[in-house]
Amino acid sequence: MGIKLDGIERLTALEKLVLVGRGSKLGRDFRQVLSPYPSGVLPCPLLSTIYCYWSASETRDIFRLVRIRSSAGRTLRKLSVPTSSIALPADIASCVSYVGSLDIPTDILDVDAVGLPRFYFLDDE
Repeated sequence: MGIKLDGIERLTALEKLVLVGRGSKLGRDFRQVLSPYPSGVLPCPLLSTIYCYWSASETRDIFRLVRIRSSAGRTLRKLSVPTSSIALPADIASCVSYVGSLDIPTDILDVDAVGLPRFYFLDDE
């Protein structure tokens, strides 16, 4: 509660971000601060990995951030939601194409409601 994110854009060498906590606006605040709007300059340009230990609503905002940063030319290398206690947003499948590696607990992958796309590799030979 009451966390100020002013100045995070000055962390130009930030590569890994670990987000822990709960708050009704934390996800939205991080999304706004780490997006290139309104200045057009992408804060923390080296950010490549986010570990997200939050609630589903806050995680949804991080997925939006991932899409925004990808559209700005900075695709995350890894997004990790390392706990199965977080209910993932229904639109998680739409995030797959915006991040190099989406790491979620394997027990969640067995839930049909998540709806992750399946990938098949065909041998050309």
